[in-house]
Amino acid sequence: MEQQRTRCVAQEDVQQVEEIQHGPFPIEQLQASGIASIDIKKMKDAGLCTVESVVYSPRKELLQIKGISEAKVDKIIEAGIFLSSSKLVPLGFTSASQLHAQRLEIIQITSGSREFDKILEGGIETGSITEIYGEFRSGKTQLCHTLCVTCQLPLDQGGGEGKAMYIDAEGAFRPQRLLQIAERYGLNGADVLDNVAYARAYNTDHQSRLLLEAASMMVETRFALVIVDSATALYRTDFSGRGELSARQMHLAKFLRSLQKLADEFGVAVVITNQVVAQVDGSALFAGPQIKPIGGNIMAHASTTRLALRKGRAEERICKVISSPCLPEAEARFQISAEGVTDVKD
Repeated sequence: MEQQRTRCVAQEDVQQVEEIQHGPFPIEQLQASGIASIDIKKMKDAGLCTVESVVYSPRKELLQIKGISEAKVDKIIEAGIFLSSSKLVPLGFTSASQLHAQRLEIIQITSGSREFDKILEGGIETGSITEIYGEFRSGKTQLCHTLCVTCQLPLDQGGGEGKAMYIDAEGAFRPQRLLQIAERYGLNGADVLDNVAYARAYNTDHQSRLLLEAASMMVETRFALVIVDSATALYRTDFSGRGELSARQMHLAKFLRSLQKLADEFGVAVVITNQVVAQVDGSALFAGPQIKPIGGNIMAHASTTRLALRKGRAEERICKVISSPCLPEAEARFQISAEGVTDVKD
């Protein structure tokens, strides 16, 4: 009888581990390793809602949490590493063949245009940051609206079968656009709106705090997409002049790092839009007015894939792959219509 009971308990443990493997560990699981519930609450208040977020955080960041001593930090890290290793999260070296097998399971979310998806080899990739920059009226926000709908589609239709999170720094989000795009895909408009979590960011500190709330929401339900439109708009006003350039870039770097942590922990696709600035150096006299994305090298290095949008004729737009670890430089034409981003209709 005792052996049967032990076998049943073991089977339950295996089932629990298998269930957990489909998503990140909630931070409450650290209680089983002797971490006090009050310390777990302090970490959650600091935006650490999963065991992975604890393991991925530098030690000095954990020490900054009020009320957690050095001894507790060491115990928390040790417990987090133990739980993560039992879930087969590689914290050390792994073979390239294993990594290749994992990358084959990455979901790609359709942009709404087959030509656009073609240069991205399937669509917007989950687990990484995709940056989209261009002048005003180049289609950045319209692409974001389309992705909010397509991420809710089934996997076999190019979707992510998850909700969308939209952080709006420019006040350009319009729910009626989602209803128009949902009609194109035959989705229920009310359900589409319910599956988009929206927040307006009013300053750079508020924009960063929203990511703490985002992490706690992602523990509760499945999100496929996080959009920040635009990631740099508030930095242009909150920091001014060369005197604050260093502080601006450091703040921006931390914000982008937090976004990458969300992508790593929850496997969401992170899409950020970026504004541009006109180059006013001597080359502009000969080559005409040129533009470049703001944010400098901090933004360039943080983005996995960079896409540049520019205007074409009428409602036609052109997307160019600027940099990517695996995509070649290429261009695609697409169109913006009432149905969102679509293929160009000749």
